[in-house]
Amino acid sequence: MSEQEKPTEEDLDKLMAQKRPDDKDEIRIVFLGTPKSGKSVLAALLKYRLVYSWIRMTRGMMKAAVRSGQKEVNKIIDGMMQGRFPPTTSPNHFPKLVMDLEDMRGRPSTLSMQDMSGEVYKELLVEESAVHEEVLHGLLTKGAEHVVFATKYVIVVDCTVKGRWIDDSAYIDTLVGNLKYMSNRIHGGGDRKMATRIAIVFTKADRLLPEEQKKSADALASEYPDLINSLKLYCEKDSYRFFRMHVASREEADDEYAERTRREKADSKKEARKAYELKNAQNQETIKMERENAFTQAVQEGKSEPEARKAADAKADKLQKELDQEFWSEHKPYSPGEKIWFVETPLDFPGEEYDNLISWLLDTDGVLN
Repeated sequence: MSEQEKPTEEDLDKLMAQKRPDDKDEIRIVFLGTPKSGKSVLAALLKYRLVYSWIRMTRGMMKAAVRSGQKEVNKIIDGMMQGRFPPTTSPNHFPKLVMDLEDMRGRPSTLSMQDMSGEVYKELLVEESAVHEEVLHGLLTKGAEHVVFATKYVIVVDCTVKGRWIDDSAYIDTLVGNLKYMSNRIHGGGDRKMATRIAIVFTKADRLLPEEQKKSADALASEYPDLINSLKLYCEKDSYRFFRMHVASREEADDEYAERTRREKADSKKEARKAYELKNAQNQETIKMERENAFTQAVQEGKSEPEARKAADAKADKLQKELDQEFWSEHKPYSPGEKIWFVETPLDFPGEEYDNLISWLLDTDGVLN
């Protein structure tokens, strides 16, 4: 964004007024993290645990009813019951679950849990060159205003891939700094520390080495010093907390991988050939016109009919090869990629850890005691 395009304070105030949610009592939880870190899985399992277990354990102290988003969440859960993890969230799609809550005194509230694609997360929140105002403007104008108006942030960290989190302090500082700026601007925190609470959730803990799988969330967090330093710098002492989650999973076996890639390669070839035949049929009119034009030009140049037809066929053949080359350059050969992971069946995950996260997010830590 150029100097002239930078949003003014007036621009931002106007946008925030337009986008601000109507429900002041809504608990708005946003899941943030890199692609394939486990955001969609975490959100789906939190809903699953909340409805089918956590609410029951309150013994009537809390009630909940799903208002919207049930279909998408159930699709993820059903797939996981059959051993499949959900696909990566589309950059243009932010899945949302909305639930009505009511406590034992009859006080109603709304809970919304919304995902954000890892690609959009990287583009809008952790780009080091962008200033706070540009980040806020980008989120408000690109359909991600739910991040701006969140009342709780859940940062999802794939603890099997530590690279960027422990090597790039600027990345982490930019993320938490942007969240602080937006949180305080929306919720009135001024220049003080962040007004919004943050849960840091380490996912895929089941894939760690056996000795590391026993570590608590706080112990895992101690291995991310830059993350801890950024949280201490921008957040109040008791406004962030660490959790560790996982779903029992297994890596694809060698024979499964070989069979899947063989099948996908065959399907890829079949689809490419079908697409080529369709495109080639469309190209024939263009090739026909090229042949006719070349024949006419050759005749006008004084060539005999056989010579003219030979020249026309050569022109047509050349164009055919060029069009074929153009098509196949856009259709890369099938690449098998890495092995995939499956959810263990039946679906297995540490329910108590999810209960603790739900309690913390809903500010009801003592409701089960």
